[in-house]
Amino acid sequence: MLNKAFKYIATEQLANSKKFSADENNSGYKLGGKGSTTIGDPDILWENIVFIEDKKIIWTHGTFFNEHELTALTDQEVEALMPVDSEEEEGGGD
Repeated sequence: MLNKAFKYIATEQLANSKKFSADENNSGYKLGGKGSTTIGDPDILWENIVFIEDKKIIWTHGTFFNEHELTALTDQEVEALMPVDSEEEEGGGD
């Protein structure tokens, strides 16, 4: 389970109308995640993970990543980062 909210935005045009958090306290925002900071409540929080589909861009913690800046992880690397709870894996833990 993700412990961060995932947001899907279909187009860059729609993303440019959203208030992306400008700092980890979520006390200000940048329209479209770019430009100068405005004091106020953001639409998208600092810790959110946002996927902008038409541009294949990911935003999180104030940074945009494109498909060329990301590297694929091996299964072993993913497992090391996110160990599976053995009870959940076996179907227990209700």
